[in-house]
Amino acid sequence: MRVRVGEQVPGPLADRTWPLTGRYVMAVTLVAIAEGAPRPLEDHDELRWLAAHELRDVPWIEADLPIVDALGELLRG
Repeated sequence: MRVRVGEQVPGPLADRTWPLTGRYVMAVTLVAIAEGAPRPLEDHDELRWLAAHELRDVPWIEADLPIVDALGELLRG
């Protein structure tokens, strides 16, 4: 699969990343599929497309919720 890299979803830390747990942080970037189709990785059971209004319909871990909310705001414009 090939993707086109878009803008970063800015996080609250100085380097625009998102705090997770302990010393871990995550950078979140929007991408668009340019070719091929996504497949779940071995660490994930399911791959779903969600509209902005559906983002809270899945059981996210607590650390992901601020990221999900920021993504929803970006998608809704």
